[in-house]
Amino acid sequence: MASASSEGERAVLVLADEPIVAAVAPGDELAARSTIPLDALRDRALISLPPGTSIRSRLEEGCAAAGFRPPCRLRGR
Repeated sequence: MASASSEGERAVLVLADEPIVAAVAPGDELAARSTIPLDALRDRALISLPPGTSIRSRLEEGCAAAGFRPPCRLRGR
């Protein structure tokens, strides 16, 4: 469902709201959880899309709000 809001002088229209998924090994302590707070990923190597993509920007914003910079070691295309 789309929703609209105004941010300063620009209009924002949200077209989709989708979760970011964390993939971990089956025996990992986070594997049994249905949700994972970003802070739980603080010291883990991450794979993400390149800087400048929407998903990467949202990840960086969320991590910054949690007080850390995401440790992205690999990036997709």
